[in-house]
Amino acid sequence: MASDRSWMNRRFDANKKITDDYKIGVEDFIRYAVARTEDSKGRIRCPCTECGNYYIKYPDDVILDLYRHGIMPGYTTWSSHGESDRSRDDTGTSSINDNQSEMDPVEQNQLLLEMDFGGEDDDMNLVQCPLYE
Repeated sequence: MASDRSWMNRRFDANKKITDDYKIGVEDFIRYAVARTEDSKGRIRCPCTECGNYYIKYPDDVILDLYRHGIMPGYTTWSSHGESDRSRDDTGTSSINDNQSEMDPVEQNQLLLEMDFGGEDDDMNLVQCPLYE
């Protein structure tokens, strides 16, 4: 996989047309993501600015979204598409700080819930408290 992802920042030319670099980059991204998808229908997460890797779509729809909306800023390590920080670090082009790590979205949501509500133990304490005193 080519390590240069500068195409992600060059979507339009001076005439507001999609650049050839961007089209080639999107094609490379789609090939990369489809080769690593675990979806039985061949769908992949859409990294456009509207979907934010939340929605799973067919590759042709992802291409259209990337042309319309652009790719998420800073999504240079394609972690939602099977790429690890380590594989990017080997090329020296990762923009992720060494002290940071990508987290699975489910794990991230669980962590946020625990931070907001004080963890699972507090839930048990609420159940054990009398409703009226």
